[in-house]
Amino acid sequence: MASRHTRWVPSGLEAEDPERIAIRESLAFGKALYDRREALGLSTGELAARAGMTQDDIECIEEGGTEPTIVLLRTLAAALDSDVRLTPGHELGSLCFEARGPRSGPAHRQARSAGSLPPPRADAPLRGALTSATAPQPATTRRPRQP
Repeated sequence: MASRHTRWVPSGLEAEDPERIAIRESLAFGKALYDRREALGLSTGELAARAGMTQDDIECIEEGGTEPTIVLLRTLAAALDSDVRLTPGHELGSLCFEARGPRSGPAHRQARSAGSLPPPRADAPLRGALTSATAPQPATTRRPRQP
C-alpha cells in the first residue's frame, strides 16, 4: 500500500524566532572568542586570568552557552588586546575580535600622553570598544542658538 507524504518546507518564521537568534549569536560569540584566543596562543586559563574570570566561564562562552553583552564583549576585548567587529546578521561570522593596529598599543598611548602625538581622530575606535563594519559614525556638529 502506497502512502502519501507531504514534504516539510520550513517557513521564514523559524529563522526569525528570537530563541534561535539568541542561540546563533551565542555560537558566533563563542567561535569568535575561541578563534582569537587560539590566534594569540592563549589557554583558557590564561585568558580567564587576563579577563578576571574563571576558566569555566571562558569554556562556557566558547561552547556557545553565554549570550554576548556589551560589558562582557568589552572585558574580553581588553583581555585579548582586540577590538570587537559586529556585522549584520546572526551567523557565525557576524562577530569577531580583531587585532588592534600599531596606533593603539601601550607604547602609542604612552607617547600620546607625553604629548608627542596628536590626539586620536574622532572616528577612531576606542580600546576595547565595539565597532561596526557597516555603520560609520556620523560627525556631529552643533548649530549656534538663534536669539
